[in-house]
Amino acid sequence: MTVAIALKDGDDLFLATDCAVGGLPVKELTDHKIQHAATLPLAWAGAGDEAISQQFGRWLNEQVAQSPTAALDWDGLVRATVERLAQLNGVRTRAAGLNHITFDPTGDLCQILMVGYVSGIAEIVHLGVKGDWTLHVVGGRSFAAIGSGSDHAATIYALLKERGLLPENGADAIREVATLATRYAPHCQLPVRIVKVTPTEVMQVQ
Repeated sequence: MTVAIALKDGDDLFLATDCAVGGLPVKELTDHKIQHAATLPLAWAGAGDEAISQQFGRWLNEQVAQSPTAALDWDGLVRATVERLAQLNGVRTRAAGLNHITFDPTGDLCQILMVGYVSGIAEIVHLGVKGDWTLHVVGGRSFAAIGSGSDHAATIYALLKERGLLPENGADAIREVATLATRYAPHCQLPVRIVKVTPTEVMQVQ
């Protein structure tokens, strides 16, 4: 189970996750929920099936590496990633049907939260389990969350913002929200991991 949170603060984008994988109860921890492109300021994290998330990540890295950076744009990238994630989720859905397995789409399929700069444009993109997507950058500070802890994260973010308690620094703000959401959401696990995405690079936030 997962909480993945994205925040845009000025020109900086942040992506944070907890460390839990392995179903219920939490069976193991990982430092690899957040993945990033080698040649583009782009990072992403999955919620739901970890194997699908890792397959998607390997595919996306290959696609980005094979494409000239100048030729990439958000429209084409979103179309391609939506299609690929739908294919991967579709394989899992068909396999479950053939084997008469009942499954929960929120845990047994995968959704992706992606942040980055493509052609100099910042976006936060949520790729859903039904071939749907949502863009979250609307100016100023933008926020999005997915996974089993997403409601906790959204509530905590809204309350801190409403009461003037949300840190002004973007890294501190996402750390506060991610830590509290992970602490109180079921089946999520500390510590949180955070990356910062600028117009030129992806870096770990300590």
